[in-house]
Amino acid sequence: MVGDFVIHGGILRSYYTQFQGVFRSPEESQKYLPIMVLAHLVMAFAFSMIFSETAPDRPWLQRGLRFGIAVALLMAVPTYAIYFVVQPISGTLASLQILLGSLLVIILGVVAGFIIRSDTASERV
Repeated sequence: MVGDFVIHGGILRSYYTQFQGVFRSPEESQKYLPIMVLAHLVMAFAFSMIFSETAPDRPWLQRGLRFGIAVALLMAVPTYAIYFVVQPISGTLASLQILLGSLLVIILGVVAGFIIRSDTASERV
C-alpha cells in the first residue's frame, strides 16, 4: 500500500490532475480509504499464499524475481492496459502505471523471497 501511495499519490499525482473527472479527487477518495486498506490486505494475503506454493528449491532471489515478474504480467500490465482502453488517459500515464506497477510487484516478489525463504534455498542467493 505504501508503494502504491508513493507511485499514485506522489510520482504520478501531476498526471492524474490532468484528467479531472476521470479519477476521484483526493478529498473524495478519503471516504473510501477503508475499502483501499481491505483491498491491499486481500492482495497481500493472496500474494503471500501463492508465493509460498512456488518452487521452494530455488534460491530466494531467483524465486522472488520470477514470482514478481509473473505477478506483474498477470496484474499490472493487463490491468493498466485495460484502464488505458476504457479511460481517456494518455499513453504516457498508462505506460508509467505499467512500468512503476510492475517494478513495485517485482520488488515485492524479492521481499517475499527474502522473508519466505525455505531452509534449503535460504543459504543460496
